[in-house]
Amino acid sequence: MKKYAKVDVVVEPRANNVKFGKGVTVKDGCQLSNVIIGDNTRLGRNVTIFGARRKPVVIGKNCYIPYGCYFSGADGKNQIIIKDNVIFAPYCVILTSSGPCAPQVQSKLINRFPQRTGSVVIEDDCWIMARSTILPGVRLGREAAVAAHSLVKKSFKSSVLIGGVPAKIIRSIR
Repeated sequence: MKKYAKVDVVVEPRANNVKFGKGVTVKDGCQLSNVIIGDNTRLGRNVTIFGARRKPVVIGKNCYIPYGCYFSGADGKNQIIIKDNVIFAPYCVILTSSGPCAPQVQSKLINRFPQRTGSVVIEDDCWIMARSTILPGVRLGREAAVAAHSLVKKSFKSSVLIGGVPAKIIRSIR
């Protein structure tokens, strides 16, 4: 069994323009581009995070992003900001743009399904459960929890459990 140590600097062939805080852990297979990662944050295997050079993905301190998560903020106009102490479960997705984008079909579909863009902000102490997807323009308040397999397409206030497709408030957490 291979052991992983906390690292201060990672030399990774698939990392481009990445800044690491102290005590960051990055496991095998991660693809990182234009990302700022805060102290003591851990990335599991096969995590993919793409930001834009002028609007990098910002991940706070003491976060946990396990295997299979995919965060795409590479549209250059919007940004993903994940504050401190945020915990994700496997296979979560965050997007800052979505909609038809293949050049050969865009002209036929763009009127029916316009591209949606916007920054995503996840405040402190949130919990995003397995296979949840957060779409462009969403802001999750402090201590929000997202139930597994949810599709979050609008913003929610602090201290709520949300879930479903599309996500809605299930109950207050307080």
